[in-house]
Amino acid sequence: MNTALFTTSRLRTAGKIAAIAVILAAAYLFFCRNTQLVFECSSPGSFALTVTAPDGAVLGREVFIGGAESARLRFLLPRQADPAALRFELEGDASEIIFHRLDVIRDGFRVSRSKGAVTGNRLEPVPASEVTGIRPFLLLPAALLTLLLAYLFFPGRRNRRSYRRAFLCGTLIGCAAFFVSFGWKVLDPERTAWLLGGGDPTQHYLGWVAFRNSAWHFPPGLTDMLANPHNASIVYTDSIPLFALAFKLFRAYLPERFQYLGLFGLSCFLLQGGFAALLLRRFTNKTALWLAGTLFFVFVPALFFRMYFHTSLAAHWVLLAAFALWLYCAPSRKTLLLWCLLGSCTFLIHPYLGAMVSALFCGQLLQSLRDGGRAKPLAAAFGVYLGAVCLAFHSAGGFYTFGTGDGRFGSFGSNLNTFFNPLQPDNLLKTQPVLMGQYEGQAFLGAGMLLLVLLAIYLTGAGHRVRPPVSGGFLSASCAAAGLCLLFAVSTKVAWNDTILFTVPLPPPLPELCSVFRSSGRFIWVPMYLAMLLAAAAFFRYARPGSRAGILAFLLAIQGWGLLPMVRESFARFQAAPVEFPVNLPLERLIRNRADTVRRLVILQGSPQELTRLAAPALLQGLPVGDFYFARPDRRTEAERNKLLRDLADGRPLPGDAIYLFKSPKLAEHSGLPYLRLGERLYAGIPEPPSTPPAGAAQGVAE
Repeated sequence: MNTALFTTSRLRTAGKIAAIAVILAAAYLFFCRNTQLVFECSSPGSFALTVTAPDGAVLGREVFIGGAESARLRFLLPRQADPAALRFELEGDASEIIFHRLDVIRDGFRVSRSKGAVTGNRLEPVPASEVTGIRPFLLLPAALLTLLLAYLFFPGRRNRRSYRRAFLCGTLIGCAAFFVSFGWKVLDPERTAWLLGGGDPTQHYLGWVAFRNSAWHFPPGLTDMLANPHNASIVYTDSIPLFALAFKLFRAYLPERFQYLGLFGLSCFLLQGGFAALLLRRFTNKTALWLAGTLFFVFVPALFFRMYFHTSLAAHWVLLAAFALWLYCAPSRKTLLLWCLLGSCTFLIHPYLGAMVSALFCGQLLQSLRDGGRAKPLAAAFGVYLGAVCLAFHSAGGFYTFGTGDGRFGSFGSNLNTFFNPLQPDNLLKTQPVLMGQYEGQAFLGAGMLLLVLLAIYLTGAGHRVRPPVSGGFLSASCAAAGLCLLFAVSTKVAWNDTILFTVPLPPPLPELCSVFRSSGRFIWVPMYLAMLLAAAAFFRYARPGSRAGILAFLLAIQGWGLLPMVRESFARFQAAPVEFPVNLPLERLIRNRADTVRRLVILQGSPQELTRLAAPALLQGLPVGDFYFARPDRRTEAERNKLLRDLADGRPLPGDAIYLFKSPKLAEHSGLPYLRLGERLYAGIPEPPSTPPAGAAQGVAE
């Protein structure tokens, strides 16, 4: 045994720990050298609070959504900002607002706590004892870092430690990429105003709010607050059932306003980097090469496009995990168990990604069959996998209102220019036109990765390589699975730019069946990641050893320069304060005043996007709604709405247990109900006249 104090391995380990400590110190100086104001306040109504400097510059704006319990408004200010000299502007009814306390946090440490009240546009603090100490939220990253270091350098087999280290280093790269691209504000679980500006993020968040506030049903993924009196599945609000089911178990301990979409985004980047590094480590043992290659996989334009737009679809790491499982694990019972676990979790994130992972699982079965495996055990393995994923999807309520689609297959396919068409700001390549709806099939590789793919093709063909960079069985089976996904992504409308080259007619049953996955362009991600993986493998194997690092650094610089506008725009957008007041205040006050006499809110007129905005005041106050914006139209809610409209046309009274919203004043008058004007083209019919009209009802303007 070597008992020397300073051995080479110990010095290397100490150097790595010191390097990590330096990186963490730099991250602390970058992220924590600031001043934060944290208001804890409560109000029955909604309001907006804007912080301005003495010279009038706006430093931050946060929106408080009315409710019975208190919530926190957090403002991130320059470090030199003096809280006593700031001005505070309120939008809303200031008489209803109660400020419980104000915390001043400087450089991650709470330096003061005081009670306070807002008079006019000034915060009048009430002196309180000074409180200093480390913020509790800093303890969790410190504990996780300790576990990470212990796991990273824990003794084990050398080969396993190497792959484990690659995965963990990849997660650090993914974490850094997330903070550089999206900042840190989205991680605040109590900061929800940025999710209430309309569109798909609002649908995702309100779906979680409704699911959290509803009682448990069977299957567990159902809620009775979105299609009341019917149940609806959390799957079709794209609210990530995997996280929704987990957090609902602890809803009694969560704050009143809580969102997990920020945490989900960070976990996606962590796992994206981890599995990318693990895959690349299989093709090279040069640390610099697989670290640089990981950056190509975390800065993927298709991933950025989906993050916090179709948030659940940003879990691209499941595709990399499927490739890693395929490459690292030979077919066995343990491998089948891992496939079942991965497929079940993926279907609890999004069924589209679940279908892609299933395609890769079938690819491994095809490789096993090609290599001499027996058909009967492989069919049994497929049956076990199918049963596991169907059970998981059923637990989320995925089959509760399942339909075959609306016959629009081909409207959301992928364009033939998708691999080199940015569709987002890019410094090097120009955006090309596509057909309407083909944004779903975005698979832009970036200028640097495009050059890497071309270079890999040249290196493979120029040397007449006989031995491929991966095993022949994996290459043929993966290309077959990716080829089928490519054909499905292009769909029936084969287009170049905005020109349809030709269409592919399908027999009558197939268009409706394929419309289950009507946004077929998303399946282009399977061939996209396979092309990136094979290009990296060929480059690592065939390029000259002395020039690999230099070429990869050059291509990485091209990739970064091209995608720089995309990253900058993303960071600025998610670090900025919300600019729109998201809730219709007169409607919110009406719901609050009538909460004891009505059972639900029924929206009789409105587009799917308007359904989301109009349902927000009710869902945030725990009142069920009769319809919502679902990823798949709910035929039951459509039938009930049409029945109510027919009752109005026939002069029959509407049920007296709901608030009814109309866009037409004539329809509101014809309903025979007392009604209030809530804004332009928005009227509320109520069962009986209110004793006092809600304040501001006639002056409100609908979103």
